[in-house]
Amino acid sequence: VIAAVAAKVENGVVNEARLGVGGITAKPLLIELNDVEGKSIKDALNSARRSIDASIDESIKGTKLLSDIHASDRYRLGAAKSFSLEAVKSALGGLS
Repeated sequence: VIAAVAAKVENGVVNEARLGVGGITAKPLLIELNDVEGKSIKDALNSARRSIDASIDESIKGTKLLSDIHASDRYRLGAAKSFSLEAVKSALGGLS
């Protein structure tokens, strides 16, 4: 499981943010983090904490999750949510 964030920040305001998540479905997910856009870095981090789980859950609706001998689908989903939050913290936290 892997997660990465790309964000455009100008004058301390998040103008654009995207989350890429791989290893939980057959194709990587690209999620627009609309809940953080237009907010200060601090507010964006707080919003991300609340919205990442819901955003991932919405993105995988009707999609078969990967599962194998190395990691169950539940484990992969939990890891994806945790790694995604850490990726947002890393991308935005370094800017505050």
